[in-house]
Amino acid sequence: MSDAYLKTAAKQFSQAVQPYELEVNSVTYDSGDKIEVTVIGSPGLASKESYTFDITARNPQELAWGGDHETFQLRIDLTAGSSTSPEIKSAVLKALKDVNHRNWNNSGQDWQDATKDNVIVEQSKFVLDQFGVPSSSTTRSEDSNTTGNDPRGLVINPNTDWPKIEAKVSSNTDNMTTAELVETNSGDVVWTNSINLSAGDIFTIDAQLSKGTDYTILLSGSGSGPSGYTNGSFPYTGPDIDIVSGTTADPTQKNQDFAFVISEVGNITGTL
Repeated sequence: MSDAYLKTAAKQFSQAVQPYELEVNSVTYDSGDKIEVTVIGSPGLASKESYTFDITARNPQELAWGGDHETFQLRIDLTAGSSTSPEIKSAVLKALKDVNHRNWNNSGQDWQDATKDNVIVEQSKFVLDQFGVPSSSTTRSEDSNTTGNDPRGLVINPNTDWPKIEAKVSSNTDNMTTAELVETNSGDVVWTNSINLSAGDIFTIDAQLSKGTDYTILLSGSGSGPSGYTNGSFPYTGPDIDIVSGTTADPTQKNQDFAFVISEVGNITGTL
């Protein structure tokens, strides 16, 4: 099992193709590391096809397919052999768009009018800094009240994998000094940061969120808030992430009555 993985958004070629090569660029790894790449053709469709290889053994890698595909996606599984994690910056998928083959005229006898093959290659570049980060966000209703108690937060559930995510502090919330991401069912703290947060602030949770898993975003301060909230109308749904409940001091407990302290989650700034 890999230590971590990244998954790109899907990219589309101009026509159905069979990419012949994937080249991973700006890759850094130690001798004990392993970087496994899966190229997925037609992701999410019945015709889905994938090709997996270890780029620490060979890069670039030649590809072989059973059929043509227009849309492709990459998944990168990273396994560290030491304290330093392997890194990848970008990858280029190459496909033959058109091969115009013309034979020599007169069965090879007319050399004056002979023509060569015309090969057109189409490339699709995946930038790994943008891997797996959808462009959407999900918003709840605006604050209508405040409470003097903290910590408070929201429970979210991603509809796709996120390598990191942003959250926005709600309009009636102030004086928060700690942010946490907790796996709701287990209570395990995935990420924490000491940070001064006020109404309208957007902060980045630099942690991997897996599709279909409940996570609690919890903000705390001095214990006296103010913590903004509104009556809950759950779930607040979006294309890539849902807000499923509020939560109070225990991040494993869901509160369906109120939505607290966080008003928006996702790729809020569009720059992740």
